[in-house]
Formats: sequence, C-alpha cells, structure tokens
Amino acid sequence: MAIEGLAIIGESINDSVPSTNKLFAAYDLDAIKALAKMQDDAGARWIDVNVGLRTPDFMANMVREVQSVTAKPLSIDTPDAQIAAAGLDAYDAGRADGKLPLLNSIALTRTNLFDLCRVQPFMPILLASER
Repeated sequence: MAIEGLAIIGESINDSVPSTNKLFAAYDLDAIKALAKMQDDAGARWIDVNVGLRTPDFMANMVREVQSVTAKPLSIDTPDAQIAAAGLDAYDAGRADGKLPLLNSIALTRTNLFDLCRVQPFMPILLASER
C-alpha cells in the first residue's frame, strides 16, 4: 500500500491475536519468526511485539528472536514498565540499521514510561484516549 505519509506497523505478533497467543503458549519460535518475516516481506515499516502479561524475560526473548529474522525496527508494545524496559534493553539498534524502536503505547496515565529512554532511546506512540 502506498499512501504518502502512511507508516505501516505489522501487528501480528500480538498476544491479543488468538493464533499468536497459542504460538506464545507453545513457545513456537519458528512460527513467531515466520510472522515477523511475513510482515517484513509485506512492507511493514516496524514490526510490533506485544507479549501481553507475560514476563519481562519473555518480552526480551521475543525481541531478540524477531530481530534475528528482520532488519526492520520494532515496536515494543506494552503498558507495563518492566516488560517495556526488558524489550528496550534487548533491542539491538544495530540490527535495524541504527533505527530507534517505537514504544507503544504511552497514555496520559503512564508518562513514567518516558523515563525508559535511559534504557534505550525510542520514538513514542502516545494514546490520547486514556485519562
């Protein structure tokens, strides 16, 4: 899809997607990496990684695994500061041609997530819908 100014984020690696939730539960790394590659090949500018309420270590492992198959920058997608910190710490900008990750989603009620820029600089996605 070519719409000027539009940036596509691949959202398939998301715990809220039932099929991905099953992949996470089974720790099916090959299938998760295939999802990342598929979104990369389809033209996503960023690849989202949302592990739901799983552990910070799980997020860190998913970030490393996804980055092993794509040079696209990632969108670390969680409202939980510890999970976000683990994902940002695991993120390797060198694997993404030096591009910063996104931190998705920062709400007015969670501005403390901006402090995580000390772990890894990032570009924020802000939610205007929460108060």
